[in-house]
Amino acid sequence: GYYERKKQYDKAIDTLDDAIRVNPRDAAALELKGEIYRSKKDYKRAIKAFNELEAINPQTGLREIISTYLINRDYKGALKKLERELKENPERLDFMAEMSRIYVAMGETQKAFETARKIISKKPDSAYGYIVLASIYTNQNDLNSAIDTLKKGISIDDKNLLANQMLGDLYSHKKDYALALNTYSNILKKKPDFLPAVFAQGTTYDMMGKKKEAIDKYRYILEKSENDVPTLNNLAYVLASGYGNREEALQLAFKSYKFAPNNPAVMDTLGYVLYKNGRQDEARKILEKAVSLVPDNSSMRYHLALSYKAIGDTEKARDQLVKALNKKDFAEYEEASRLLKNMKKK
Repeated sequence: GYYERKKQYDKAIDTLDDAIRVNPRDAAALELKGEIYRSKKDYKRAIKAFNELEAINPQTGLREIISTYLINRDYKGALKKLERELKENPERLDFMAEMSRIYVAMGETQKAFETARKIISKKPDSAYGYIVLASIYTNQNDLNSAIDTLKKGISIDDKNLLANQMLGDLYSHKKDYALALNTYSNILKKKPDFLPAVFAQGTTYDMMGKKKEAIDKYRYILEKSENDVPTLNNLAYVLASGYGNREEALQLAFKSYKFAPNNPAVMDTLGYVLYKNGRQDEARKILEKAVSLVPDNSSMRYHLALSYKAIGDTEKARDQLVKALNKKDFAEYEEASRLLKNMKKK
């Protein structure tokens, strides 16, 4: 692990090989070995390591093999592997669901639909196949068909919380907030401690501008799960945006970053909170990194523009605002537009 962090990959592999010689069934060593090869884009050796892992830990090994094929965009290799697994385990619906997702990635939507419908026919009393089918419709941006599909699944299998959650998320995506909140409430009547539904309530209130209600939901989650990264991240952002204590926001943002230092959304929130706390140079550095990882995210570019403006680099601030405003579907579009107009006037 030390050698990997130092990017001394050859030494890391040599050390892992020593460990595997001592204990050929060391699953952790084989998994890390595969991950290192995969990070180096040496996919052939990564697959070899994960095949050895699969012999010891079939579930983890298979997951990493499929993941490696997908990262390499070797969709045919992933499908062949899953087809072999299905011959041995024809009832594994999760393998079929993964195949459906791969067909979507390949652009073979018809095959994806056929696979999803096979899942439904194999287990007609479950909402599982309907979830897979709804995911395909969602990918096609056909939200109405996705919603109708989930409703059919729920009518058959009302206790499936994932189907109910997905339905609420689709309502929220369509900005049917009342229906979304009602769906999440129904989930919590069935299972009061189902935190994903509480988090979804929080994000929905957040989007509605009901920040107090959102904060209450986020705080409730942290009482139950104090290190939940998405909740730490969202609460930090809301508090820093004028709805709470900025110093508390900074503590939450740093805690979130500690657990997910490579997550661009977490970087963005930390950078924004640093900006709000007047720590402009630190804000600029981490926001630049976030934007480099997700260059198409207009919200991140807007936050970077704010940090550039704060340190007096108006040229870079204008450049980021222009790039951000190429898209109109982000929350701060109006604020970014006003800021750019004001800067042009000055």
